[in-house]
Amino acid sequence: YNEREMIPSLQSLADRWAHVPHPTCQAEVRLRQPWALFLAGVALLWYALELSPAAAVIFTLVGGMVLCAYLWARVLAARLSGQRRLRYRAFQVGDTLEEEISLTNRSPLPAPWVEFSDRSDLPGYQISEVRAVSGGQTLRWSASTECRQRGVFRLGPWELRSGDPFGLFSVRQVTADPLEIVVYPPLAHLPPDLLRPRSAPGSQRPLRQPLSAETTQASTTRDYAPGDSLRRVHWPTTARREKWSVKEFDPEAAARVWLIVDSQADVQREAEGRSSLEDLIITAASLSSHLLRSGLAVGVLAAGNAPLPPRPGPHSLWVLLRGLAGLNAGPTSLGNALQAFQPLLLPQDLCVVLTPSLDPSWSRPLRLLAHSQAVLWAADPCPPEVQSARLRLTAQGIPTEILLSPQIRVIPAAYGALRRWEFRATGTGRVVVQARPREVQP
Repeated sequence: YNEREMIPSLQSLADRWAHVPHPTCQAEVRLRQPWALFLAGVALLWYALELSPAAAVIFTLVGGMVLCAYLWARVLAARLSGQRRLRYRAFQVGDTLEEEISLTNRSPLPAPWVEFSDRSDLPGYQISEVRAVSGGQTLRWSASTECRQRGVFRLGPWELRSGDPFGLFSVRQVTADPLEIVVYPPLAHLPPDLLRPRSAPGSQRPLRQPLSAETTQASTTRDYAPGDSLRRVHWPTTARREKWSVKEFDPEAAARVWLIVDSQADVQREAEGRSSLEDLIITAASLSSHLLRSGLAVGVLAAGNAPLPPRPGPHSLWVLLRGLAGLNAGPTSLGNALQAFQPLLLPQDLCVVLTPSLDPSWSRPLRLLAHSQAVLWAADPCPPEVQSARLRLTAQGIPTEILLSPQIRVIPAAYGALRRWEFRATGTGRVVVQARPREVQP
């Protein structure tokens, strides 16, 4: 029983000696070469048995080296610190991400080697540096990469590894708080007739601004529900049925637009190196920009991703782009997704489905919506089965357009000029900086 208690006690004591207080990270010192302690113990036992001068010399040398190495490593663990500074965290595809990394040694002892190890998930960007820093010195260097893929990424967590000059102890500092950055998807020029304006029966013009539900065209009545305005009560029907009834109005145009992106992984395809999902995300971003400028409220739905409720105004574009940047493919089919989205949709909403799927099953829940359209993604040349799917959906009362991948013409620097390091050589041979990485606030 005593031996069982002794092992956890020794482990707790070792952890206490290994942990080093640090204001910004988790720091620890670990033994790398157990043979040094073993040799010091053997020398101490030899000296205790024979009082040999050689044993005393060996114990003094080895024990002193271990003690000095431990104190050196512990001082470095407490006084060594690293920092990475990313001034801006919002980028568009094509921008250059650049950050400054600093390494500070506030102790009087030099660090013969310090390894900077990064575990960021930004594609093509990982920092691995080994530097030596003297006592009281600060080193700074920069790292950069071009943002080639949209998404929400992490910079970090990251750690510093170092040790004493004898290599007996290792120092490890872990900074576990990652930085989040957003790489926005690009915008693109789309065919002008991709979306058809929807108007109410009898209307001869589409509205330029959204209307409230109380128009002059009441199509039917329904039972009163809590929250309905008394102005909507249809008194003749209420008197005839002896039951509260309210009027249902036909809006002259959809005030809210839902862009429903088919994110099912099994139906995605590629054409000339371009993914259908990436094309649909660019299409959704471009349509959002166009519809918001037209005065409509735009929302985005995709299975497995958080819904983005419709919001009006150009400023809402950044919220939609943030959601589209982090959109991921999943297993849910479009038909199941449309059924799950039903509680979020109002009768007057316009729902635009963006999909590469030719499965006829998803058209049934779409037909239940009062206002719906479909956009079918296809490669170029357009396959005959896509044309057949378009005719089938149109015959079912769902206006459908085909969007070919080459028709999605990406706009370079849609959110402003791309900012990256650009240099120009003058006639005298001097190099002048013409552009620096983008300055966008997070």
